[in-house]
Amino acid sequence: RKTSSSPHNPSNPKPPQTRQGCLDERHRGTPLRPADTSDHPRIASARGRRRDVRAWTTPDSTGVLVLGRGPAGRWEIGLEVTEQARHAGLGRQLALAARHLVPDGDVVWAQQAAGNTRSIRAFQAAGHRPVTAEALLVAE
Repeated sequence: RKTSSSPHNPSNPKPPQTRQGCLDERHRGTPLRPADTSDHPRIASARGRRRDVRAWTTPDSTGVLVLGRGPAGRWEIGLEVTEQARHAGLGRQLALAARHLVPDGDVVWAQQAAGNTRSIRAFQAAGHRPVTAEALLVAE
């Protein structure tokens, strides 16, 4: 079972207008670079389950952000932070950056396993809010 979250805020229905994939002052000077051709396992997995997949990494490759269209055509993100880069806010920054990479007016969704508290906290700290739980059943 996975939880989905969205940065949608009823009092502010439009997402930020910027398209910059840049991280905040804690990671100042650490822009995201395109990684669409990467063979990183997170990116390869997304290509098998989503369409219109785009990917970015941090320059030091400690963070990976993947954006693509999942079930029902909604924008979904996935991210990964290497072990040595954890506990420094990079996951939160990647989750926040994803909100600025979708087309204007679109909502971005993320799925976290219910037991993955580190991921849930990172997404909530980036402004995403739980809205539902879902199970994706895949035919073998």
